[in-house]
Amino acid sequence: PALSVVTFSGTNFSGTFPQTGTGASFPKFKSIDISGNSFSGPVPREFFNDTLTAFRANHNLLNGSLPN
Repeated sequence: PALSVVTFSGTNFSGTFPQTGTGASFPKFKSIDISGNSFSGPVPREFFNDTLTAFRANHNLLNGSLPN
């Protein structure tokens, strides 16, 4: 079975995510929770796919826009 839910809430992680064009590959998650950390920069568009139903990223230092 594939990993479908990832939760890193309140783990004090920091840094930026690799962006499109870097060759990075992201699994197709159903739920992503990265809230309560210190992630910065834009959120990779690869996070958003046809299987994602929940995305939480509050209390971070993220910028940019999210896809519709």
